[in-house]
Amino acid sequence: MIIRSNQLTRKDIGDAARAARVNFIDTNAGYSRGYFEPIREFTPKAYQSGFEVFLTGSSPYAAAHQSLQGYGEKAATWDEWGLFIEYLYDIDPAARIGHYTGRENFRQVTRAERDRVRSYHDPATYYGRTHKAPWLDRIYPVAA
Repeated sequence: MIIRSNQLTRKDIGDAARAARVNFIDTNAGYSRGYFEPIREFTPKAYQSGFEVFLTGSSPYAAAHQSLQGYGEKAATWDEWGLFIEYLYDIDPAARIGHYTGRENFRQVTRAERDRVRSYHDPATYYGRTHKAPWLDRIYPVAA
């Protein structure tokens, strides 16, 4: 996932992963240099900082992006990714994270997906269990 921000730091990315209880997969950017690189940093055009990350989590499915150090990493669930992203939006609501253009867009898109899954999947199924979107239950103060 690509993260662009004017406020987020590498430490914030690590803190978000710890808060969401997920881990990083090697971005493979360090492969040619022979070391593990969990967070790739870059300079985006319209933001102060940019990061690329791949996460592992508690899904029973294999992660799409496997590190060169080994295989068998499990994907992060939709909720795990959402908690990671929400943590980052707490710091920078205007960040561009993946295809989300800011916190409000993230909340709108994930609310629609959560509601879609609730309409079509039993709560006991994998999708029902992993598409709860707990960040949508948070109440944010209204700006004065």
